[in-house]
Amino acid sequence: MPSGLKIFGLPATIPDTELSKRTFLPEVVQNWQSWYGMEFSPLSEVELFSNLVDFINPYTVRLWKSLSPPVLLADVDFKTWRGFGINKTKTVTANASGRLNGLIVYFELMVGPTTLVSTEESAITQPEESRPFSVPLAINP
Repeated sequence: MPSGLKIFGLPATIPDTELSKRTFLPEVVQNWQSWYGMEFSPLSEVELFSNLVDFINPYTVRLWKSLSPPVLLADVDFKTWRGFGINKTKTVTANASGRLNGLIVYFELMVGPTTLVSTEESAITQPEESRPFSVPLAINP
């Protein structure tokens, strides 16, 4: 029986090549217009990012630029936790410059006294959740 769960967030720069597969970037919309001869510009105005969550292969994510060390978002002890959800706010200090446009979320599940299962990109090949931001931020620590 699992005894606990740790959830981490990693502020990151999601490459445009990845975003273009999942969102209506202006360049993508322009390409569609040239290929199909139709007006797709209204798609550029759609606010997709606010609730966009995607699951990405950690093998792909490992190449993305991280802007800080991982941040512990939640540490749940299953013996004492009685909640239905987790609502936390964390402050993060960047240690690298770059464009902050996503948060990579992964977990570590304690399945035994010394054994854990993780979705962290260097640990295992399960999909990770990524959350792009609607407005990228320029970070200069």
